Amino acid sequence: MTSGFAGTMNTAVYGLVAGDASSGSVAIDAGAFNDANPVTGPAVKAYPVTVAEGSTALRVDLDAINDASDLDLYLYNSAGELVAYSATGSGDEQITWAGVPAGEYTAYVHGWGGPSPADYTLTTYVVGSTDDGNLTVSPSSVAVSIAEQTTFTFAWSGLDNSRSYLGWVGYRKAGETVGLTLVSVN
Repeated sequence: MTSGFAGTMNTAVYGLVAGDASSGSVAIDAGAFNDANPVTGPAVKAYPVTVAEGSTALRVDLDAINDASDLDLYLYNSAGELVAYSATGSGDEQITWAGVPAGEYTAYVHGWGGPSPADYTLTTYVVGSTDDGNLTVSPSSVAVSIAEQTTFTFAWSGLDNSRSYLGWVGYRKAGETVGLTLVSVN
């Protein structure tokens, strides 16, 4: 980490939270998804996502079982507005949103190309506003100078090895977050 200020840099930990995983399968039909009006069907599946008040980050992670698949991922708010998407030529897509507003969202998985059907795992993480006690950062506070390199060490404990986790560490100056590092443990 390179500091952009001189003074004391403190850290704050949020998470780690376990992801909620769902398995699914979609048919392949490149023309099946209309981003102006998404409709579920054989090539499009929908998943509700609730972001509670006080949440600080959201990640929706799509992992195709077959790497030859081309799946796309879209996120809509409760007003039906597209708020984020990940649509590359890969079967693995990811949306990460730090500072996500509370509310109801819908994640859509679209089977765009590759072998049909395409099996996948969709995992959602909603990080709250507290330290869940399973991630530590050292040092927790350090004196810094402008453009000075500072090394932080992260450690986690008490995690279930069969699940994946997400959290983040905020770097703070006088109580204000001035940077962050997302921490993903698989």
